[in-house]
Amino acid sequence: MNYILNNESSGGNRQNEDFSSSVKKIISDKFGKCKFVSLIDLDYDFFYSHLLPSDNVILVGGDGTINRFINSVNIDSLPCKFFLYPAGNGNDFYRDIVGRGIDKGEVELIPMNEYFTNLPKVIVNGKTYRFINGVGFGIDGRTCAIAEDQKAAGKVKINYAMITFQQIVRKIKKPDATILIDGKEAFFDRVYLASVMKGKYYGGGVKIAPNQDRRYETMTLIVASHKRRIAALLDFPKIFSGKHIKKNNKGLCKAFTVKSVTVTFTKPSDLEIDGEVIRNVTSYSIER
Repeated sequence: MNYILNNESSGGNRQNEDFSSSVKKIISDKFGKCKFVSLIDLDYDFFYSHLLPSDNVILVGGDGTINRFINSVNIDSLPCKFFLYPAGNGNDFYRDIVGRGIDKGEVELIPMNEYFTNLPKVIVNGKTYRFINGVGFGIDGRTCAIAEDQKAAGKVKINYAMITFQQIVRKIKKPDATILIDGKEAFFDRVYLASVMKGKYYGGGVKIAPNQDRRYETMTLIVASHKRRIAALLDFPKIFSGKHIKKNNKGLCKAFTVKSVTVTFTKPSDLEIDGEVIRNVTSYSIER
């Protein structure tokens, strides 16, 4: 059987019957007869336990859909073939794999089994979560939290860049951070963000880790710290194009190739995992 797992609320936009019909036709043309399964109120364990090796499962949604799926089932034991049909907003995983957003050409169906294996884990408040793109702490986490609030209030078009800019210009003292990088401790003052990336992108196309390759075991830690807010404002736009990483780690952002990381802020901040928000976090740890 071919199953289409459809997230009707992906990206905060209700997907209509025309969209569902078009997706079903595209996927049916490739696989044959398909059955639609709604991800809303889905019993993941029951569904996953009844899959057969001959089945195909197509996830329809964005980064949040992928994240919720990999944290709802035993992803270490894949019973059949999985695919992604991207939909909604963001789609940073898709952008990382294909090299463009879903609005820049024909949408491709991505085989997911190889990307579901050996995913890194983040430990937050005693709970463990897998992630496929990255973990953002600081301004990036706060930006996602504000965007989440705006979506809940009914806003459809979210300007992540403007939210980020507003966070930088606010006259609030940024926290200091103690970061354990592969067992070695480092201290950073006035930290804007401390992100660990499995892929290159987050935030709907922000190329935060331009040199990261998800095929490798290692990840990229990006730490942005600056004592002068004006200098930070001048440097921050470079993050969107991936031009913020300089040789010898000079400038606003410093990049480290890592296998394990623990970040501790001197005051709570918001954290995002593949765009999913956890609020008022002081510390997180990454492990393979």
